[in-house]
Amino acid sequence: MGALGYVNNVYSDTKLPYDNYIKGYIRPINEGIYNDKAIYLYDRLDLAVRQYKLEDLLSPKVVSHLRGDNDTKLLIFYPDDYFNLHDTKTFNQVLQEKRIPLNKVHMIMKDDLFRRFARSKMGDEITYHVYSPLQTRVRNIDFKHTTSKKFSVFSRNYNEHRLALLLELVMREVTDNFNLTFHNFNPYVMIEHNHVLKPEDRVKVFTQEEIIQHAKDFDLYNDKTKEWIDKIPHTIEHTRRESLNKWTNVIMDALIDADFHIIVESHYDPFNNFMGYKGKVSVEEFSPAFLTEKTYKCIAAGRPFLAYTTPYFIKEIRTLGYKTFHPYINEDYDSIEDNDERRRAIAKEIERLDNLSADEYKKVRDKCFEIAQHNRKVLYSENVGLLNEYKQGPFGEMLLDFNKYWKTGKEEDYITDTMISHVQQ
Repeated sequence: MGALGYVNNVYSDTKLPYDNYIKGYIRPINEGIYNDKAIYLYDRLDLAVRQYKLEDLLSPKVVSHLRGDNDTKLLIFYPDDYFNLHDTKTFNQVLQEKRIPLNKVHMIMKDDLFRRFARSKMGDEITYHVYSPLQTRVRNIDFKHTTSKKFSVFSRNYNEHRLALLLELVMREVTDNFNLTFHNFNPYVMIEHNHVLKPEDRVKVFTQEEIIQHAKDFDLYNDKTKEWIDKIPHTIEHTRRESLNKWTNVIMDALIDADFHIIVESHYDPFNNFMGYKGKVSVEEFSPAFLTEKTYKCIAAGRPFLAYTTPYFIKEIRTLGYKTFHPYINEDYDSIEDNDERRRAIAKEIERLDNLSADEYKKVRDKCFEIAQHNRKVLYSENVGLLNEYKQGPFGEMLLDFNKYWKTGKEEDYITDTMISHVQQ
């Protein structure tokens, strides 16, 4: 991978000694002031997980260094995560208060939706780069036409909105036609700055009582759903053992064994944790659609989909060159902002597809497969071409190259988590 022995100029107060996507060791921030090419890293998990703010990074010495006549840079690093209007307002305020030269500020983000959003909120003086490991780390797999199930849906990370969708499907008696997983844990536990936890210790397991209460809150608890809840976790072969690994091949195998995929994306409530913005700004003004590996896996598999996520996801994904599945799938749910109504509309459409006659179902599936093949080509084109743009910028050498696998098609060029950890350590 070219990471072993690579010396970068990256300094951080939180990302020590390395980041999965940055070659070489990251050094303590207080050492950066002696390097006139220092890159001061503000990581995507600093605030969300470590409760570490941008102003915490920008100490008087770091600010003075960034203002100096040198080649220092401030890198706001979001290659695989989300930011919103609140974050961009905070970034703007801190950069202005600290009088950081904006020509030294760079942002790395996951796709063009977020690049356009950031530029519209933070201006043209900052430099924006797209680097998308969530997209380029997805495997390129052969299309499979023969399947054993109509639908697939997977949920690794428990939350009540995901529970509500699955219970809606249980109520409509369609889950027998699914490859599905549903777990009772959250692997993303917030930790204090500099407090290190093993991955297995970051998992919160939800009790049966908590899950039942969530079901009651949605008015989705009855004898039928109780039986399904009692059997949680719902797994497919090996997924319990591999459930902490979102890149496992087991899930891809189950996905391509079904005709339609229900993408359960990371976000469902567009204002979650930011309810003060609800009713004051539009959903689209608050944040872009957040596509993760969950969406890219489906596209790489050549599968048509319904998207269980924030409103206007379908609308925005089209601006990236992808096609969606209207009129064969009713996508009116995409513009429904009420979370409960949107969920019910998605479940109703799944039920409609499930109840089609055999002939009509085949026609709809085949038409949707044709559209899905277009989407596969768009993904492939981006992964071998457009998403290499970052390599021409100042961080091209220091970021791990996941595109090589897509260019060569060779399995030995695929970079796994184990390989990243081994080389970095």
